[in-house]
Amino acid sequence: MSVRVPVLAVVGRRHSGKTTVVEGIVSGLVKEGFRVASAKHVSKKDFSMDTEGKDTWRHSAAGANPVIVVSDRETVINVGDGAKSVSLDSLVDIAEDYGGNVVVLEGFSSVVLKDRRVGKIVCVRSREEYDEFRKAAEREVLAYCSVHPVERKVFDTKKDLPAMVEKATIFIEKSRRILEVLGQLPGLDCRKCGRVSCWELAEDIVSKKAKLDDCVPLKVKPELKTTITVGGVEVPVQPFVAEIVRKTVLAMISTQKTTNITGKEQIKINIT
Repeated sequence: MSVRVPVLAVVGRRHSGKTTVVEGIVSGLVKEGFRVASAKHVSKKDFSMDTEGKDTWRHSAAGANPVIVVSDRETVINVGDGAKSVSLDSLVDIAEDYGGNVVVLEGFSSVVLKDRRVGKIVCVRSREEYDEFRKAAEREVLAYCSVHPVERKVFDTKKDLPAMVEKATIFIEKSRRILEVLGQLPGLDCRKCGRVSCWELAEDIVSKKAKLDDCVPLKVKPELKTTITVGGVEVPVQPFVAEIVRKTVLAMISTQKTTNITGKEQIKINIT
């Protein structure tokens, strides 16, 4: 779970007003001082930003992947694997690499609808689509909107953009608090706290429904007799795993005739 910045997604069918909403959300957030990175999923089959016969197309045709295009105005990274190589985490990684502290997605329904980490604004064209997305989306649906009159619960795509920007801003601040707490948790998603993930526990801590001590690996960490570091960074481990590692290492070392193991020794193994 490498998401480290708030993520918003505007989802819906074609011609439902998604780009209008993204434009308004991005503009509003930039005015609030956020550095916004955006990504759009194009559903049109075989769509490409490149043009057959151009130099960059020839690079791709020759086998280069990715192809990076640099001009005095912009840098474009063309990855030839398309949507199959894209995950939410990879999109966020790219956004962070270029300074984004908020990510706004257009589309990517299959990636974000079930992801509780993502704040979702859903564009619908009818009551039927509203009902369909209500069933499909999980958690953090900030708003439903439409360019057509649907019902009172659905925002007007153009008139109510300020209200949707406000909801997006509130979500971002909440998400930042969750991410701050998440940084203190081990990220094991071990479910020992009774929740399905560390993110869910972090949500409950922010909403005062839980506390850090509810994280079992974090609570028992001072009692662990085994720590593992890779490249100078400690790797979180569950107590059960830590004890397996400890006993396995001690058992292997005890087979050496010149070594007398009691089980209380501090042992350091350096692997390069």
